[in-house]
Amino acid sequence: MAVLLVHASTSAQDWAWPRGDDHNRGIANVQLADAYEVAWIYEADAAVQSAPVAKDGRVYLGLGDGALRCLDATNGDRLWEYRTGGMIEADPLLVDGTVFIGSADMKIHAVDAADGQPKWTAETGDRIAGGATFVPAGQAHPSLVVVGSFDNHVYAFNATTGDPVWSYETASYINAQPAYDDGRIVVGGCDGFLYTLSALDGSLIGRVELGGEIVKAAAITDGAAFIAHYRNEFCRIDLEDQAIDWRFTDRDFPFVSAPAIDQGRAVFGSRARRLYCVEIEEGDELWAYRTRANIDAAPVIAGDRVVAASTDGRIHIVDLHTGEPVWSYELGGNLVAGPAVFGDMLVIGNDDGQVFALTAKK
Repeated sequence: MAVLLVHASTSAQDWAWPRGDDHNRGIANVQLADAYEVAWIYEADAAVQSAPVAKDGRVYLGLGDGALRCLDATNGDRLWEYRTGGMIEADPLLVDGTVFIGSADMKIHAVDAADGQPKWTAETGDRIAGGATFVPAGQAHPSLVVVGSFDNHVYAFNATTGDPVWSYETASYINAQPAYDDGRIVVGGCDGFLYTLSALDGSLIGRVELGGEIVKAAAITDGAAFIAHYRNEFCRIDLEDQAIDWRFTDRDFPFVSAPAIDQGRAVFGSRARRLYCVEIEEGDELWAYRTRANIDAAPVIAGDRVVAASTDGRIHIVDLHTGEPVWSYELGGNLVAGPAVFGDMLVIGNDDGQVFALTAKK
């Protein structure tokens, strides 16, 4: 899910994170409008199952036919295309003029954001379905791109050259995007464990068994990770103690979406056809917004509102504090990935191959 935020060590001109920032908190630094209208529709002719990234008047999106495309955000015109060798489900990551994208061709690709020319590719042992995370250079390591693979490994590659730096093997697929926090990589696996690894060398700091497959990213704030899993639980994990602080559960349906965290609240979707909001200290439910279909896509918090997409093709804006509906609109198709939120625009794609740009309604 792509939004623009200022990273602690650089400026907003350099970064566009898939989940708001390297902590995967899903926060956009804009205020959502009361209503939106369609500005343009781009026919991609291939399913869109990943969230776009938007920056500097451009939108970058991965497609089910293996293409990474760059569109003009003002009118949807295609500016360039780069072809991978397999389906793209992973969200793109844009850092310092380079787009990093994983593919079912078992590779992560580094592509020039200006013209779509390849910079490097690096191989894993199986398909990559989750987005990558960027780790700034430290005293003992170069800048890194960290990604999970269906070969059960988490990989770190040199962000400039693509050379492998380290890898860590788990017991099952890594479908989720990693997060970065204070020298640590935090990532969930389909083996039901949340792993904390050293960003320096990939060594294991700790792991916590949650009991269900983790398929989406954790969000991190104040030394705690917030994570949903497939066995109907949303959890807070203390990363220092490597222990579960609390578990939230409701109806007997999987939690698939990554959460958004802001203002002491965590918001996440469910296959119980609900968008939940809990307070982050004790996990108490604050509200539940009902939809007519599943919410697999990660929501975004923007100001005092939340935007979320459901699998019946509807996009919803909800009040963060009350859970009351503000606006919704049916785009059609199956929305399995969330929108890019930037300026007064939302951009989102569906599995019918349509990409919609919505602007604030005047």
